[in-house]
Amino acid sequence: MVVFVKLVFSYLPADDKFVKKVLEADPYAPDSFARTGYQVKDGKLLGAEAGKTYLYISVEDEALGASFKKRLIDAKVESLKEVSGEEKDKAVSAIEGEGDSAASGFGSIFG
Repeated sequence: MVVFVKLVFSYLPADDKFVKKVLEADPYAPDSFARTGYQVKDGKLLGAEAGKTYLYISVEDEALGASFKKRLIDAKVESLKEVSGEEKDKAVSAIEGEGDSAASGFGSIFG
């Protein structure tokens, strides 16, 4: 059984360029954020706290998840914080629900 590691971080929009710098670093490396994929969403669109941006990453490999977490924390972006508990659950549910809705929409188009 595959267990996904789901990471959720929040940060202020003012720090967007610093977070993107970490996410876009070395995009061709096998352990890059770009290869794994991530989603960045405005908190208001997720029904979460407005004025925050949420970063969502889901990986199958625990070691890779730990590496991503370390790289984000080591970047020392002032407002970047790992989200946990109810806030994390709400963000994950909203982001994954959005993806499921998009996939089912494509299914109805191509039938």
